This record gives sequence, structure tokens and C-alpha cells, in this order.
Amino acid sequence: MEARRDQAAGSSPLGGAPGFQFAIDPESLPHSPHEVLGEIDTPLLIGSNTDEYRLWFTPAALAAIRPVKLLLARLALRIPRRAVAAYRAEFPGASTGEIFGQLATDIMLRAPLSRVARARTAPTHVYEFAWRSPVRDLRAAHALELGFVFDRLVDEEAQRLAGPDAPRELATEMHASWISFVKTGDPGWPVYGPDRLTRLFDTVSTTVPQRRTTAMDLLP
Repeated sequence: MEARRDQAAGSSPLGGAPGFQFAIDPESLPHSPHEVLGEIDTPLLIGSNTDEYRLWFTPAALAAIRPVKLLLARLALRIPRRAVAAYRAEFPGASTGEIFGQLATDIMLRAPLSRVARARTAPTHVYEFAWRSPVRDLRAAHALELGFVFDRLVDEEAQRLAGPDAPRELATEMHASWISFVKTGDPGWPVYGPDRLTRLFDTVSTTVPQRRTTAMDLLP
């Protein structure tokens, strides 16, 4: 843990070094997954949470993010102004900090995974976890889905994020989807193709065209 803290020191969700990295070595990982996921024929299940950033930023930290910080981040990362405008249109009423956080979510996670999914010819299934936790305004934060995927909402660690009354039916559904994918390569919804169909996991789950693509596709 001490080594990990040292490696992550000074990192930030948008511009800094990542908190952890894949270790590339000739035997276990000769190439980065970013290089090969688009080429291999192994079925892939991949997705993200709607509000990943809310595990990284407290409500107070979000409230403290001013327009000048968003501007500096946009310039540093060469994010087009129209991309920020598109995010504001997608999230009417969102604060500057929330727009900043949504950009962090998509730059780090959702846009890269979507590019991988679009590049692949092998069966690829994409999901978005959207259930909102009532705990500390986490909403659909990073790591919240783990208690659902493993159907362990009774565990103390899961309840720290999801609370004691999270929907057990959603955990049953997600766990069954992952088991089905492991066994058969099919989690129960169509592959991601030109229509960009995505499983939206929520209290009532649906399969829909991927959301917020106009804004996301403008990211560098």
C-alpha cells in the first residue's frame, strides 16, 4: 500500500498520473490491453458507471471547482469548446464541478472503452451502470457496481457505497448476466454495433442506444 501511495502521489483524475498501471512483462502481459483489445477474437464485456467521478470528488470539492479550472483543464487537454457546450446541454442544471467530473469520467473511462468497442469485430457487449446510491450523494459512482456484479450487497464494504436498501433484484440480474457471459459469451443483450446498443442497469434495466454520444464523441 505504501508503494501504491507513492506511485499515485500527485495524480489527478484529468491531468495527472493514474493511480495504478498495468505491468507489462514478456510472460503475463506482453502488450498493453489498449493495443490488443481491438484485435483479439475473445468476447468482451465492458462498461462504466454514469457518475464515476463522484467517488473521487466530494460534494464540497465539486462545489469548489470554478469555471477557470474547467477552462484550464479544457485548454490543457485540448478539449473543444463545443464538447463542453455539449456536456452542458446533456446535463442541464449541472454545476461547473459536475461538468468537470463528467468530463473526467468520459475522458478516463467511457470514451476509451467506447472506442475499443467500436473498433472490435469480435462479440462485444457494453453496459452502463446507472443506479443512484443514496449514500453521500454518490449516485452511480466508481466501484458501486461491484456489490451488484458479485451479488454481495449484504457485505459491509458494499453497503458503505450502496446503503442497506439497495435493490437486490438488480444484483440478481447483474450477477446472472456476468455468469451467463462467462459460460456462453452472451450476457443477455445484443452486441455493440453501429446502433451502439448498451445495457442500462438501473432499478428497471433497459437496452438502449448508448447515451450522451454527441458530447463524448467530441473528446480528443
